[in-house]
This record gives sequence, structure tokens and C-alpha cells, in this order.
Amino acid sequence: MIDRNMIDKNGYTIMWTDFANLYGIPETIKDMSYLLNHELIKRNLDNGQEEKTISLSYIARSIIKLQSLGVLQCDFVTTSGTTSPNYIDRFHVTFFGQKLLEYIDTQEQKES
Repeated sequence: MIDRNMIDKNGYTIMWTDFANLYGIPETIKDMSYLLNHELIKRNLDNGQEEKTISLSYIARSIIKLQSLGVLQCDFVTTSGTTSPNYIDRFHVTFFGQKLLEYIDTQEQKES
């Protein structure tokens, strides 16, 4: 039996905290429903100006949609009472998702 907490050597398991750091989601946001239901403050580093944004809600919707399509498998933080499908601990790219990744060109195209 394989431990569920082991990260896949091919990188098909992504921890929520690592994903959040990559996209600039504050560490205090553990539950994706916060992204779906609140405006966040985006700070422009060039001029220090702040503006409200809902752009991170599209990331949350995409994760939920990809899970419903079978591309991602999400593991949730277990709590007493009702477990929220938005309280993700980590997610895994499924075999179907891995097959889809073969068709996505991730290398930059060089101009001839």
C-alpha cells in the first residue's frame, strides 16, 4: 500500500499551499470558497496602487470544473461536521489529465 501523502515523483500531485504561493494567493486563505465569494486587493508593485479584483475566483472555478470533468482529483481537509469541497489540501492530475497534458505544447515556439 502506498502512502497518500507521498508526492508523485512525476509531479502530478500539487499541494494547495504550493499552488497558492505560485499564484500569489495569501497564506491565510485555506478554503477556495473565499476566492469565490470575496473581492481581493491587488497591489501594483510599480506604483503602489491598490485595486479590488475577482480574478482569483476564476482559478477556483477552473479547479472545480476540472475536477468535475475528471482531469483533477482533489483531496479535502477533513473536519468534523460538513466537509467543504472547496477546502482542498492537495490535488492530483488523473490519468485522463496526464493524457491531455501530452497534447499541450508547453515549450515556447521558436520563430523560423
